[in-house]
Amino acid sequence: MNCEDFSKLPIYLIGAGNVASHLGIAFHKSGIAIKSIWSRNIYNAITLSKIINSGHTDNLNVISNEKAVYIISVPDNVISDIVKIIGKNNSILIHTSGSTSIDILQSYSDNYGVFYPLQTFSKTKKDIDFNEIPVLIEFSNNLVNELLISWCNLIGVKYTNADSEQRMKLHIAAVFANNFTNHMFAIAQELSETYKIDFNLLRPLIAETFEKIKSFNPKDIQTGPAIRNDEETIKLHLKSLSNNPDLAKIYSFVSESIIQMHKKEK
Repeated sequence: MNCEDFSKLPIYLIGAGNVASHLGIAFHKSGIAIKSIWSRNIYNAITLSKIINSGHTDNLNVISNEKAVYIISVPDNVISDIVKIIGKNNSILIHTSGSTSIDILQSYSDNYGVFYPLQTFSKTKKDIDFNEIPVLIEFSNNLVNELLISWCNLIGVKYTNADSEQRMKLHIAAVFANNFTNHMFAIAQELSETYKIDFNLLRPLIAETFEKIKSFNPKDIQTGPAIRNDEETIKLHLKSLSNNPDLAKIYSFVSESIIQMHKKEK
């Protein structure tokens, strides 16, 4: 079988969550047809199918009986259960996970790979520009590689080859860069509400922080009481947080982490 044959196979999108929704829309806009969408939540499948003009189902068995390309975009702990059902007819199995090894697919097909867009996705933000998103790909053979590259070219994304270990380590870094950072913003918002302060006052500060890391290494632009080793200010902050020991613990731990990271340079 050649790559042209792969491109003629029907494509099924397994999942209708954040990543699957944005990926499905990007494929649709690029002229890559999705035959049908599966989701345990049929409402989610129907909603996305109306946007990308595809079929929809909540029954995996209905779409697992033909040789096809299956893009598996579901929570990591569900991938194994999914491939056990759709891993028939030596179909092309592609998952979109950052941390899940490609090896989870190898028992079910000779043709499998990973198409991992390194970005944070949410359904509330519709205008994701895939031209700005790096995609990490991994593949079992050159035919799958060519298929994945053809998708990247059609969508207009920049791709990088990365094996499962590299992808997992990058995913860990992404958790720190995005998930943990966003959690800090959520804490700041809760503190603002507790202190009856308008959270909007912090938005320019947040925007400036992200603007600076476009041009500088984050380590080089660290500010705040910890890097200054301002013990008096740190003590005042911890005293103010004394009624919330969990936040005080986070504050102390992160402050110490900053101190230790920059102490290495002295």
